[in-house]
Amino acid sequence: MNLLSLLLAEAIVKRKHMALMVTPDGGIYPFSLEDLDELNQDDSFVQFLEKTYVSVSLTEIIKKFISDFDIKSSSNKLMLINEREAQLIKLLHEEKLESLTVHMDDCNVIQLIEAKKSYDKLDKESRLLDLIMKNGYQTIELKTQDGRIVQCKNIRKIKPI
Repeated sequence: MNLLSLLLAEAIVKRKHMALMVTPDGGIYPFSLEDLDELNQDDSFVQFLEKTYVSVSLTEIIKKFISDFDIKSSSNKLMLINEREAQLIKLLHEEKLESLTVHMDDCNVIQLIEAKKSYDKLDKESRLLDLIMKNGYQTIELKTQDGRIVQCKNIRKIKPI
């Protein structure tokens, strides 16, 4: 593995902010805020900071790649995540999502996902019928006040592909 692969793996696995500092002559220094105290004691790092350099955030690149990338169509090509994990990531981007519960088997394979959404004051009672008809298996909790729905919680039960 090369240095870039190791840094990317560390950023993804440890959820650590990682950056590469690059000088015009091609010098490279990996940087992480968590390692700053240790780096400040390293003379080569202090000398590196005295030069002109550009900082490239690997964490931002990864974040941009994941948010812009069509994960579902390319998950098999990249072999980074499987289709069930891609489906889970897609659910994380839904609006009004209150919580996700993931049920896994003994082999850590996703078996069931419960996506809980909360709606304050449904516009119309017909919106409730839309919720029921649209999402398949689910649990719907309603709170009413003076005969009107004031809060609706919808827990969709999704069997991954």
